[in-house]
Amino acid sequence: MRVSVIIPTWNRAAAVVAAVGDVLGQTESDLEVLVCDDGSTDESRERVQAITEPRLFWIDGPRSGCPAAPRNRGIRMARGEWIAFLDSDDRWLPSKLARQLEVANAAGVGAVSSNATRLRDGKPSGTVVDHPRPLIRTADLLSWNPVVCSSMVVRADVLARCGGFPEDRAHLAIEDHALWLRVAALTDIAYIPESLVLYADDPATSVRSRLSTSADEQRLALYEGYRQWWREAGQRPSLRHRLLVAARCFRSRRRLRSASRRATGPGGAP
Repeated sequence: MRVSVIIPTWNRAAAVVAAVGDVLGQTESDLEVLVCDDGSTDESRERVQAITEPRLFWIDGPRSGCPAAPRNRGIRMARGEWIAFLDSDDRWLPSKLARQLEVANAAGVGAVSSNATRLRDGKPSGTVVDHPRPLIRTADLLSWNPVVCSSMVVRADVLARCGGFPEDRAHLAIEDHALWLRVAALTDIAYIPESLVLYADDPATSVRSRLSTSADEQRLALYEGYRQWWREAGQRPSLRHRLLVAARCFRSRRRLRSASRRATGPGGAP
């Protein structure tokens, strides 16, 4: 099996059927599709299982509210040399996988992403990521996340070393950013400026709309989680890189302390 495509879903029956159709319609046909449910209560299961296709698998799972959980369930069951991710409300162009595998092989990297077209209310609204270089490295990911999750294809052996998406609450809504940081520590990520994905940008259904944490709290969780991973994984980044991450942690903590002082006021009470 060359590619395992993981589609996490929750109560998106019509959308997930369309996403499955995009994967099965790829010009790269040596693949399997793992639809990983997060406790859907609609007719998603029945509609997916009605598709007669031996490469398609429905994987049940309880409701977690955390996109990392169904994605990790798929990673554990995947058989492909490469693993690709597609959110159930996003869409792929037919040549997406073939184009990315071609670029990854030519560049000699273990991961590849692409640009995407943003959809708002079903209509194109510009592109999502305009990364200026052909490779995405850890220094880029420490500043921002230039990777659209539905565009990412990663070698399975690289993902195994990364430990999958973090599922703790501190990483909710940044679990993909955290994983790409780990991936970039092991391999450069090739970037294709072409839009190979249609990205549904709907703030009302986004996990981010339910977050109570601030941007600085998310950044601190990102950097501290990254440091913890490299220690546990036996990675040894350069001194310069370790100092850079330590400085990012320090700045985030300082901003959080300043925000806390402003919230409580000079008298120590809100």
